Amino acid sequence: ALLDVVAKRQPGEPVAAFMLLAAINHDSPEVLAVCRQAVVDESVDLNTRAWAASATAHLGRSDLIGDLASVLPAAVIGRGLAHPYRSFRDMGNHRPLDYRSLEAVLAAHPELEPVVATELQPGRGFCRIDNSELEAAQAGLDSPWEFIRAHARSVLEDYEE
Repeated sequence: ALLDVVAKRQPGEPVAAFMLLAAINHDSPEVLAVCRQAVVDESVDLNTRAWAASATAHLGRSDLIGDLASVLPAAVIGRGLAHPYRSFRDMGNHRPLDYRSLEAVLAAHPELEPVVATELQPGRGFCRIDNSELEAAQAGLDSPWEFIRAHARSVLEDYEE
């Protein structure tokens, strides 16, 4: 039913549907195809496109956003790539913290750094980690990207509190 809403086959609120698809965290080929279609559809408003990108990254496919970077607005790219590290990630069933996919996208597309760094500025609502994510957060302290190191420091400090 959520796919029908985001694919415009049924009436409904596509942003809420993308949020729920991310929270369910089931990355079937059909879900990813519908997300991709919405991300590139210029007739769709930017907020919906950004939530489609967020769902894509939440489902572990930040690489797909990087692959489309040349045709996407900066707001869609930034919000999408930042999503797995922001507080919305914590809703529903989420994947564990891992900076490697973001670092891979940035290594391939270093020009995206400013838009992602803006979305991951302190005070923008970072995710909260648990014991199982400590190693990944600590690995983030060695990232070649300063804003990732800052994010890792912040989530580790919040965890310690």
